[in-house]
Amino acid sequence: LYVPRLFGLMRPDWPALLGKGVLWLLAAYPIILLIMQCTQLLLGGEASPQKIVEFFSEALAEGRSSEVIATILTAGLVAPVVEEFIFRGYFYGTFRRYLGPWGGMLLTSLLFAVIHLNLLALPSLFVLAICFTLAYEATGSLWVPIVMHALFNAANLTFVLFSIGAP
Repeated sequence: LYVPRLFGLMRPDWPALLGKGVLWLLAAYPIILLIMQCTQLLLGGEASPQKIVEFFSEALAEGRSSEVIATILTAGLVAPVVEEFIFRGYFYGTFRRYLGPWGGMLLTSLLFAVIHLNLLALPSLFVLAICFTLAYEATGSLWVPIVMHALFNAANLTFVLFSIGAP
């Protein structure tokens, strides 16, 4: 009972959480896209896709439906829940206690960006993680950054899906 209360997971109001997640993500997207464009201009070149996106693209192109579905479930549901519990729930909570909200947010966001192992995507992932943390702080619920993260991943997979085509 302590963990759900600690992370603001008590009795979720799903329509409200979904709405907040969508609004926070819509507010974050222009900033993330701007950072991505600036990074590409400054460093030259585009960020390479993450391994899971490469796997998804190959599975789509080769018509491996079960792998496409598994990737959608993993990236769209499992990863957002696990990563948000680890980064916003555990790391941010711990770092916030010792470094304050800004120090905790910056360090947690940097760790989040670094673990994705993509130098050109690091600045935009850092900003995305800051937006997740701000949403968590503003709402007091870990569900909001989980929803944001899930929608962000789903949007990226949908982009790949439409750029390659469905099996």
